[in-house]
Amino acid sequence: IFRKQGSPLQSIMNFSHKQSSEHLSEADAELEESARTAKKRVQRALAHRRVWYMRSSVHLVMFGFLCALCVLSSLLPSQQFPALVSLAPIVAEAGRRITLLRSTAFLAQELVLADGVGRLDQQELSDSLALTLRELRATDQAIRLGGDKHIGEGADDRNDAHNQIMYHGHCPWREAAAHR
Repeated sequence: IFRKQGSPLQSIMNFSHKQSSEHLSEADAELEESARTAKKRVQRALAHRRVWYMRSSVHLVMFGFLCALCVLSSLLPSQQFPALVSLAPIVAEAGRRITLLRSTAFLAQELVLADGVGRLDQQELSDSLALTLRELRATDQAIRLGGDKHIGEGADDRNDAHNQIMYHGHCPWREAAAHR
């Protein structure tokens, strides 16, 4: 607001700076002092009305937090945590497993119907179904055991709840449904 070239306060400030201090009269000195106090009051009022996320103290704290995160990420690389390294490939392969399951269901349905409406004959359908089942087994084994498809450590090695559900004789939600 004070930096505009045409404002009266700016012209007063410019005038007062141009004149040397020995040539100023007492009225000019009072005018300059009142301009300075008015400028300080306006700046204080604007700083007080500033929203919290625009304050420099908040920016300083967030900058420190960001620097701490950078240092932490360089000191503790993700290779020390195999669960974090394998997370993205496991999620990608889980999505691929769902697609392969749907494809298997579709190909089995087309093979059973065999009405001649589809574009593939029975031999192509059975070959495609065999390929899809092989890929489904490989994907499931990679998710469970790891060591393949860029998955370093599978779910069997690090998830006890998964192992209790998948490999023990009871399934919690089936038992809960049977007791209703």
